[in-house]
Amino acid sequence: MLETSLTRRLDEVAPEVDAYRRRWGYGEGSRVTAEQLDQLEARLGLPLPEEYRAFLIRFGTGGFDLLTPERVLHKSQCDYGGWNHVTLPFALADGHGLSCCRDDQLLNGTVVITEGGCAFYTVLAVTSVSAGTVWCNDYAPPGSDDEFCWAPPGLPQSDPVPPLGFLSWIEQILTRRATGRPRLWFLPRWLR
Repeated sequence: MLETSLTRRLDEVAPEVDAYRRRWGYGEGSRVTAEQLDQLEARLGLPLPEEYRAFLIRFGTGGFDLLTPERVLHKSQCDYGGWNHVTLPFALADGHGLSCCRDDQLLNGTVVITEGGCAFYTVLAVTSVSAGTVWCNDYAPPGSDDEFCWAPPGLPQSDPVPPLGFLSWIEQILTRRATGRPRLWFLPRWLR
């Protein structure tokens, strides 16, 4: 039942993914095989969320800045304990979670799936009831005692954003960028 429902969702999003990649000039990126994901799961010691696995196998990494399984393993490694934190329970409170690393760089119960540069990451929860949801670190709201916090991805707003599953996050990206302008970085600024 789950596989049929998941296959249907992937079939529904496929034309949008293709159109998105054409519009913004992205290719397929790196192809990902079930064997690569099996190896990643074996190294991490737990299964990856099914939506994430199925998306990578079908569409690869291109257009969404998704990391290859090898990069996920590298970026999810903590200097203090390897990958032990990945199997610990995921939990957030007020934008902060338990972490084995200083400054909440890696959250317990997550793997890094994109990197935004300058210590900005998008992670996928892989443990607890939140398994399969996507989280981003960003600057904390003005007036906060902290510089950074973790929250579900979304447009900045004052109300909390509900957590998104992996495919819902992909759909949000497709919807948000559907009306945007294609990349014109190759043109001189005065022609953009």
